[in-house]
Amino acid sequence: MKEADIIARLRASRRECTPTDLAVPLDQLTDRGLSHGTLVTYFKQAFPELPLRILLEAAAWHRLSAGGLSDEGFDKLLAPHLLKEE
Repeated sequence: MKEADIIARLRASRRECTPTDLAVPLDQLTDRGLSHGTLVTYFKQAFPELPLRILLEAAAWHRLSAGGLSDEGFDKLLAPHLLKEE
């Protein structure tokens, strides 16, 4: 899938999906798979208003590292920024 298509898909789904539901498919949609770099790259392009600090904190998500941030914690960290009006 092309980068522009992935970004459009993320933007279109931001209100219907949790941040976890948005991020997990990046593993299959991108050539690089799910990693902190992939998350930052695609989420920052799709949601430029999302603070970089928050994306850096998301590195502790258990699907990206041994940081121990649960899916619920990941959603709680990102959701307030993704649910804001554009």
